[in-house]
Amino acid sequence: MNTEPISFFEIAYLIRKIREWVLTQNIEAIYGVPRGGCVPGVMLSHITGLPYLPTLDSTSYTSILIIDDIADSGRTISLLKEMYPAYPIVTLYRRYNCPVHVDFYGKEVNHDKWLVFPWENF
Repeated sequence: MNTEPISFFEIAYLIRKIREWVLTQNIEAIYGVPRGGCVPGVMLSHITGLPYLPTLDSTSYTSILIIDDIADSGRTISLLKEMYPAYPIVTLYRRYNCPVHVDFYGKEVNHDKWLVFPWENF
């Protein structure tokens, strides 16, 4: 399988890029999709000062940003959109042929290599 390792430096760059978009929105809290969105979610929480939510169950926030690592096949994003239609969804990466729309992404992936994130490569 062809793979492309992703560095923490690139992740940090994409988090800063997403931060700029988040600051233009009315976001109250951040939720990272387990497992791929947890680390980006915590990073985004730190850089924005917004609270990180470990779960979407019974929260008092009305505007929650959902973040995941990649929009690839679209299955996870579709499920999230169905379950939480009012919450914006962002991803670090969006695969060029992903059939599902996300509200914002850090970078488009124009190839079919498997992305290996730094938190997957310990």
